[in-house]
Amino acid sequence: MYSEKVLQRMKKPLFREDLKERELFLNDNIPGSFSFEIDSSSHHGQILIFGILDKNQMPSVFAGIKYSSNITDEKLSFLDALIELLNGQDITRLKSISIREVESFLRNDNITPSYEEGYNSLIPIFDKVVKGLTNIEEPQSKEKRSPNINDDYRPGDSPTISQAKFLELNTNEKKNIIDDIIFKFIAKPLGLDGGGVTPVFVDDSMVAIEYLGACINCNYSLTSTLSFIQKVIQLETENPNLLVVTDS
Repeated sequence: MYSEKVLQRMKKPLFREDLKERELFLNDNIPGSFSFEIDSSSHHGQILIFGILDKNQMPSVFAGIKYSSNITDEKLSFLDALIELLNGQDITRLKSISIREVESFLRNDNITPSYEEGYNSLIPIFDKVVKGLTNIEEPQSKEKRSPNINDDYRPGDSPTISQAKFLELNTNEKKNIIDDIIFKFIAKPLGLDGGGVTPVFVDDSMVAIEYLGACINCNYSLTSTLSFIQKVIQLETENPNLLVVTDS
C-alpha cells in the first residue's frame, strides 16, 4: 500500500529524463555540469544522475538535478522525491536531508506512512545519491584516464545479441541495440570524467559515434577510449569485425 503521492510519481515522475536528454546535456558542456552513475547492485536498476552545480554562489547551489533510470515502483517515486528536495538547494543541504524527510514528503498526511512496508529497501539509493552529489563538490584529485576492457567492462551472462540476429535488424533497430550497449556498459566509465558517447549511424559493418562532454577534446578519444568502445560493442554483438569510427 502506498500513499497517493507515491503512486502519482510512479506513474509520472517529475525529474526523470531519457538517455538522449542526458546526451544532449553532456554535449552542451555547460560550466558546473556533472554526471555520474550509482552502483546498481543493491537496487536492481540503472541510475544516471546529471545536472549543474553553480559554484559562483557561496556555498555552491544545485541549479538543476535530473536522472535517467529504468527503476520502477516505490524506488522510482523515492528517487524522484529526493531529487526534488535537493534541486535549488545549496551543497550543505546534503548534510541535513534524511531518508525520513523524503518519506514524510511523500505522505498524504502527517500520520499515515507513505510506504506501508517501510523504507529499508530505499536506504541504498538514498546513501549513494547523497554520496555521489557530495563528491561533486569535493572531488578526489585524479588525472583523467582512458577506460580499459579488463577494469571497466562488466559483461552479463550472455552477449546482448548474437551476430546473426544483429545482421537481420534494420538500421534503426541496430542503432537501438548499440544505444542499449552504450547505456549498460560504456556510459559509466566515460561518465566518471564527465564524458559520453552516442551512435549516429549503424550498419552491418560499422558504428559511427559522436563523443559528448569531456570526451570531445580528450587525448584518448581517438586511441584507447575508441578501442575500448569498439571492443565492448564487438563482444556484445558477437561481431569481431564490427568497426567503430568517430563522426568527425
